[in-house]
Amino acid sequence: MKWDNLSLLVYDDQGAEHNVLTRVHQANCASCNKDSIWYNHREVTGWLALQGIPRPSDNTELLRLFPVQEVNSQDIPDYLPDTPEEVKKLYKEAALIFELSPRSGAALIRLALEKLCEHLGVKKKNIKESIEELAKQQIIPLRVAQAADNIRLIGNANVHPGIIGDEVLEDINPAIFTYINLIVDYAITKPKEIDEINSLFPEQKRASL
Repeated sequence: MKWDNLSLLVYDDQGAEHNVLTRVHQANCASCNKDSIWYNHREVTGWLALQGIPRPSDNTELLRLFPVQEVNSQDIPDYLPDTPEEVKKLYKEAALIFELSPRSGAALIRLALEKLCEHLGVKKKNIKESIEELAKQQIIPLRVAQAADNIRLIGNANVHPGIIGDEVLEDINPAIFTYINLIVDYAITKPKEIDEINSLFPEQKRASL
């Protein structure tokens, strides 16, 4: 990996050019030859600042700016491949903002759950009834529906103004993303896998199952 410190071109009062080093690095991968942009947040103390920002000692001192990371936190699981596109967009947005604003992330995941219910053909007057209907139609197991209701409870508190308290913030954790994956797995992935297995048998045999 080749690293280059990016600099700003500035002019003084006499019109002379000066290159000012920044905390932004451009890296080029020796394997794929693709570029990426990183922000170096390594702490600088004393006279080091006069010599420029030192190179980061490890990856923990770097934040990738480009290409944008779909999931920033290691605690947040990736969305499943079978996640519907509209739900996927909300999931990715929630993952990107979660560390900076858990409340915003929770509200987006709640909206993702609502859109997922609609994708599965269930749209009731509120999201609680939609989750219950998913279980009633056996689209998802009852235990998964009960777990997913945590998204509604946490998300509701973050989309209605004036009712957010510190105790609500403490309840928010990356597990809310797992609930979306559970529903996708049970409602979309597993039925698709079962259909693929059944297709391996002769049609007459399948009809008798």
